[in-house]
Amino acid sequence: MEVERQFYEILREYLNIEEEDILITTRLEDLEPDFLEQMKIKMLCEDKFHIEIDDEIFENNSTIEEIIEELEELIVD
Repeated sequence: MEVERQFYEILREYLNIEEEDILITTRLEDLEPDFLEQMKIKMLCEDKFHIEIDDEIFENNSTIEEIIEELEELIVD
């Protein structure tokens, strides 16, 4: 749950959107970040969680839930 909260915080701050606009089933592309914004979100996550993330998770029209699951797996490993 902590990873979810922190990821939502990154999205809210960087994309300047409200939390109620983000659902677990929302696809990242539905939030309308361009490619550079997606990569910036990826880098913010890497810095925040001290992990290295494959670009594909942010490029493959993943849902917020899928991204959070990937982040949690990387943090545990």
